[in-house]
Amino acid sequence: VKYSPDTILLIASNPVDILTYVAWKLSGLPKQRVIGSGTNLDSARFKYLLSEKLNVAASSCHGYIIGEHGDSSG
Repeated sequence: VKYSPDTILLIASNPVDILTYVAWKLSGLPKQRVIGSGTNLDSARFKYLLSEKLNVAASSCHGYIIGEHGDSSG
């Protein structure tokens, strides 16, 4: 942040929610410039699998995955 004050942080490592929060707090950046991938990857996988099953283009499938996944979910 010191050398690139206009930076945007994208967090894509697990546990993403916690790491995104810590990155935001430690960086001092506005919350709009610290982004966590969250369940975006899971949602993309879901849309792809749904499109394969239904034999339609993935761009025609819409849906989102919400909540935790992996070791932190249970």
